Amino acid sequence: QHPNGYVTSYNHQSAIAKNVVEGGRVRQGQIIGWVGTTGQSTGPHLHYEVIVNGNKVDPQRIRLPGGKSLKGDLLAKFEQERKRIDDLLAKGETKQVASQ
Repeated sequence: QHPNGYVTSYNHQSAIAKNVVEGGRVRQGQIIGWVGTTGQSTGPHLHYEVIVNGNKVDPQRIRLPGGKSLKGDLLAKFEQERKRIDDLLAKGETKQVASQ
């Protein structure tokens, strides 16, 4: 579940990740499971749907609120921090990603 009445559903999964529990929080980019197959499908696939206030909607047609745009010094600091984190991840140094 997401704020403002949004719900996303991921179906036809062959397995759910061990750290994912019903009603728990997940973060963007987190692996939540693996795709599977059902019925007479020809191969593994994932069915994804978005439900807004109880109504199923086309995920490609919903208009989400825009995010905050960074400019000037804030944008430069963000780009610098992103590069620092990308460099650490490329080296496999995942424990040092969070900035102090």
